[in-house]
Amino acid sequence: MIFSTPINPFPPNPKPTLLPNFHGDCHVIYQLPSIRVLRLIMRLKLFQTAIVVLAVPPVCYMYSQEQLSSTNASLIVGTATFAIFMLYAMSFWLRRMIGRLSLNTTGDMVHLAHMTFWGRRKEVILPVRNLMALSAKTRRGEPLVQIRRYDSQEVFYLSLRFGRIVDKRRFEQVFGSIK
Repeated sequence: MIFSTPINPFPPNPKPTLLPNFHGDCHVIYQLPSIRVLRLIMRLKLFQTAIVVLAVPPVCYMYSQEQLSSTNASLIVGTATFAIFMLYAMSFWLRRMIGRLSLNTTGDMVHLAHMTFWGRRKEVILPVRNLMALSAKTRRGEPLVQIRRYDSQEVFYLSLRFGRIVDKRRFEQVFGSIK
């Protein structure tokens, strides 16, 4: 009877749970209404880059068969190279744009939502004490404000000009006052 109970060497992965003190309701303190437009732009840029890059091998083949001039081939290869660099530059900024910030009811955890490279939503839950306060130089009309963490070099960006602070009191509780 030693082998009567099977032992699973690969136990099922537990469902990810929220960090402590983030259960229940949360209050939205910041929202960027145009995040859906930015998401669409990101996905269109991915699609456009893929189309242009996929056009390069046929263009090179046509150039080797002398069916295409060197000017046209160079133009298409240059466009593909430029599209790759623009994809990198756009994704560098758009991946770091915060779409929504929420604060739990106890006021000690922040729920931060931003985009991934593929234009999907990624959510991060952080303790409030892990976020650096906004600098005294931050003004309400600035296009982008950096949000930094103490435990990571990762930087996120808030748009105070195009985004809206839904709950000013809780926002200032997390980041300090804004002039």
